[in-house]
Amino acid sequence: MNITKSQNKILIVSESNNDVVKNIKLWLVNCEYEIVNLNAEVDQFSIVKMNIVDSSFTFKINDIEYDFIEFRKIYFHRGALQLKDISGVKSFLEDIVDFKSAFEYYRMAYEISLREIVSNLMQQDNTIGNDNGGRINKIQMLESAKKAGMQIPKTIVTTQKKDVANFIGHHPKIISKSLDLNFIFHDNKRSKLVHGLTCEISVEDIQSFPDNFPLTLFQENIVKVLELRIFFVGSDNYTSAIFSQRSKYTEQDYRNYDDDFPNRVTPFILPLDFNQKINEFKRLTGLKTGSIDVIVNSLNEYYFLEVNPQGQFMANSEYCNYYLDKKTANFIII
Repeated sequence: MNITKSQNKILIVSESNNDVVKNIKLWLVNCEYEIVNLNAEVDQFSIVKMNIVDSSFTFKINDIEYDFIEFRKIYFHRGALQLKDISGVKSFLEDIVDFKSAFEYYRMAYEISLREIVSNLMQQDNTIGNDNGGRINKIQMLESAKKAGMQIPKTIVTTQKKDVANFIGHHPKIISKSLDLNFIFHDNKRSKLVHGLTCEISVEDIQSFPDNFPLTLFQENIVKVLELRIFFVGSDNYTSAIFSQRSKYTEQDYRNYDDDFPNRVTPFILPLDFNQKINEFKRLTGLKTGSIDVIVNSLNEYYFLEVNPQGQFMANSEYCNYYLDKKTANFIII
């Protein structure tokens, strides 16, 4: 990318109280660029003008106007842009009676188109991360991993009970996980975090299924010896080994943390050929940063599970002394 003198700003889009971004900003304190931090939970984003031919556009964050060309880098981390309702559709919707359903469909289509326009405009060569609030198409990522030469668990996505029954007949242990975002909800009344995790599905579970259900992802359950978290930024990959199989709480999903006996986490060196496959996966997906989950079985076979383009990395960074916040900050200002 050719850097011009006008590119004197860095835009960071994140949720509030984001420890990763707080640490990155500390490393950027003395850099020569102006840091613009957009709080995805509070600040509003709106397009002012765009040029479809050259993909240039100006936009506002709250009431301050910017030109995209002013930004050397844009970094997304666990935040999605809040689009300002400049059409007034939402307030007007309250007065609709007879054609409310039709207008609601129009409004939803309008918002989807606006979201796609913004995402396409923001995803340019100088963008790191993406404007999706953590969302990513897991099936597309599995396909990309296959194309990159990595093994993936046998996977089906279905709406029918008979398909799952047939699947478990070929793979005695299977699991189910979210197709998209992982469900997360903080119960303020009980001060408890509720979130969806990967769960094992038994024959008894399947027997209780209705014949048809919403589209759901099922995978063979690979018995792991080791779990790897590979954080990448630019061309560099930093791998942590998580010994999650040693706890009954984390053997299925390490996010079901064992507070009494936390998982051991150590630095890990990937085999050269698998590291090359990771790099090919990054090329195919266009991701510049993210966290990849991999498991290793008893035959020393490596299986790609999924990628989080806005993955948290501070815990593994601290356990392994990787200083990933500093390295991400350096990548932002390169």
